[in-house]
Amino acid sequence: MIALYRGRSWVSRAIRWYTWGPYSHASYVAPDLAYEIESWGRGGVQLHDRIGAAHTDADVIDLYTVDVSAQQARVIEQFLREQVGRRYDWHSVFHFVLRRTEHVRDQQRWFCSELICAAYRAAGVELLARPCYSVSPSLLGSSPLLRFVSSGTRVNLDAIRRGESNA
Repeated sequence: MIALYRGRSWVSRAIRWYTWGPYSHASYVAPDLAYEIESWGRGGVQLHDRIGAAHTDADVIDLYTVDVSAQQARVIEQFLREQVGRRYDWHSVFHFVLRRTEHVRDQQRWFCSELICAAYRAAGVELLARPCYSVSPSLLGSSPLLRFVSSGTRVNLDAIRRGESNA
């Protein structure tokens, strides 16, 4: 699944303002909600054992699925797991902010939505017809392949994972 965050921090608000969209962060969440993989400015690509572990309780998280085959799902997860430990792609972020069209991509670094776009592309799933380094979290959310599943805070989604009601 793809998690798209509506963060509350000043950085999140700046990202949403700059991209003219509702989302400030993107990550991958295992279909059973057992773990999350994200690229985060503090620490690069990380695997967490719970959704929103690096975020505040106030951040709203929208979960989306994408129809993929079992083989594609394995490729996506393998790709993401191989990226854990890689550094954050500040160069591409600055390139994105400056709206530069030419770009030499550093394959050893990722920013959040770029990582998610690349993982699905590695499995042959084109979320958007554009270079992944030019995909913001809000633009990722506009992919016609995404199907909305649920929305909530980290606390709500932890309750869902435990099998409790979302109420």
